[in-house]
Amino acid sequence: MCRSVDQLVHLATNDANTSETHKADHDGWRAVYFCEWFISPLTDLIHEHHGNEEIIYFPWVKTKADLSEWDAEKLSHGHEDLMEMMARAGDLCKEIIKKKAEKCTNELSQLRAQLHELKDFMNEHLAEEERDISPLLRAHFTRKEEDETVQVILKRSGVKGMRIMLPSILLAMQQWASLDFYEEFWAGIPGPVRHLASNYFIPDYENCIAAKRDAPFWEPTAGNRHLQRPPLKRTKCCRISFCFPCII
Repeated sequence: MCRSVDQLVHLATNDANTSETHKADHDGWRAVYFCEWFISPLTDLIHEHHGNEEIIYFPWVKTKADLSEWDAEKLSHGHEDLMEMMARAGDLCKEIIKKKAEKCTNELSQLRAQLHELKDFMNEHLAEEERDISPLLRAHFTRKEEDETVQVILKRSGVKGMRIMLPSILLAMQQWASLDFYEEFWAGIPGPVRHLASNYFIPDYENCIAAKRDAPFWEPTAGNRHLQRPPLKRTKCCRISFCFPCII
């Protein structure tokens, strides 16, 4: 996220120094795509994540573990502070989108500062959860029990929420989890959902959501040299109007 906004500031500075004869090469679409990704789904996902923690996950942990010494009020305030920071960054993103990222060097510089601050705050917040919660999970719960709780969280998000949340979880796990851990988690997902994830959710995430997130660094490949930006095409299994994967 921070690397992307650093790149946007760099591109905006280059644009500001570009002569009028080269305005066709304006990279504003990259900032617009990135800002759209920040507003939705990123902000929505983080808000949903915090709700799932406070409504489902932490009450589940309390069924076996003693959280009396854990400062839940501080955590709740941390969630509120984080969402306020994201709201401020989101307001800047909306302004950049409104201006189509033209003459937005100042707004992008402000966004860069806010996102670096947000990253530091989020890393500290996640480190506290990892330090306080992970030992309790290892001491009181099995991996199967935790996987079952994750499934409850995914169901609460509904199909549309799952379409975004599940691929982000699976792709992140491919980066940090062991193969055994990943395969066990994958096996715990109902077969129809695995089918949707493999054939629709993950391809759409990579083609539409991750493509906006990574827009600051996008370059055409050998097969799409004619494109000036990623096509953002969702996967369609058929042309039938009532096809379930196509309408969600």
